[in-house]
Amino acid sequence: MRIAAALVSVFILVLGQIVIAHGPPFIPRPYFFLFRDAVLLLIPNAMIWLSRRSDWSMQTRTSLMVSGWIWLVVQLGCAIYLVHSGV
Repeated sequence: MRIAAALVSVFILVLGQIVIAHGPPFIPRPYFFLFRDAVLLLIPNAMIWLSRRSDWSMQTRTSLMVSGWIWLVVQLGCAIYLVHSGV
């Protein structure tokens, strides 16, 4: 699951770079948005990695895993939408 989360994050960053390469008008400094996207993807990956800790309760671990994956799926959906819409 951790490797899959990392791969999804890399895929989202690649799609973000494709959108930036098309030059949408709302991105004045593309490198700032790359940094922002990387930070926004590090948070759910950290949540998924932390969900593997065996000393935490099952409820906490499940909550971290599910919320991390929801975060990644939403980011992936937004990235696919931006690439598909040709923004």
